[in-house]
Amino acid sequence: MTFPELMRKYLPLWVALSITLALLIGYNIQGIKVLKPAIPFLLFVMLYPMMINLRVEDIGKALKDWKLFSMAAFTNFLLTPLLGALWTLVLFVPAVPYLSTGFILKVTVP
Repeated sequence: MTFPELMRKYLPLWVALSITLALLIGYNIQGIKVLKPAIPFLLFVMLYPMMINLRVEDIGKALKDWKLFSMAAFTNFLLTPLLGALWTLVLFVPAVPYLSTGFILKVTVP
């Protein structure tokens, strides 16, 4: 049985186990300030594949062509947000921060 099949078959068990483990760690270890900066990154790692309908089987195929993968990662995670921020400065001027933030999010989110 492959890993994706195993995950699909026992998904309710994995979810319950993860929630239980998180509650136990959070209850028993008070004041974990080390994990706080990692929360946005981990949320991104958890939610982004669902937003783009990423299949686990396709990750291995994508990593085989490293030039294409690195160019796509550069474009999606560095170039596009920087261009969005630059356009925000030119178009909206930082006087309207909510409009600027919304524009940057619109440019970067698929």
